Amino acid sequence: MTVRQRRMWTWVTAGLTVTVAVVLCVVGWAQPVRVQAHGEDARLNGLRSNHKGSANTEASTQAHASLDTLMQLAALDLRRTLEDPPQPTTTVPDTQPTQVAPDQLGVQLIGTVFEKDHSMAIFQRPDGLVAVCAVGESLELPQGGFTVESIDLERVTVAQSGNRYQLEVPRPQGLEGQP
Repeated sequence: MTVRQRRMWTWVTAGLTVTVAVVLCVVGWAQPVRVQAHGEDARLNGLRSNHKGSANTEASTQAHASLDTLMQLAALDLRRTLEDPPQPTTTVPDTQPTQVAPDQLGVQLIGTVFEKDHSMAIFQRPDGLVAVCAVGESLELPQGGFTVESIDLERVTVAQSGNRYQLEVPRPQGLEGQP
């Protein structure tokens, strides 16, 4: 096929494409377009039969319901910042917690993860398993469980049977002189 033949077929294809597009536009303009809203048939049927009863009232109720829904959506504040709601604060009794040995509660405090609003306490259970608890969470043990009340960098306060106890994070050996 020569260059001249390729050009001819390209122009023929382009001409046919334009012709088809023009025909589709003419046919589209010639056809009537009927746009129908949701529930419009019920309103038209009620008006045509001259019944002012159920169909017309039902259609107007649907229109008002959808308008109310749209008004509620329009009233939403979509530009607000996406933050978590503030965490509920726990009330701590005024009694001072007593210092206990890990053997008394049956659990040993291994360490803490201290972050704002996301602190965690790491305990070693008597069976050797490790448990991680946040403030407000409970740890169930065979001799009775306890609830974590507060977590600090060096200590954790727990409540068991109405009594408050304070567990200290063990310091590594050989670092007593360092802050």
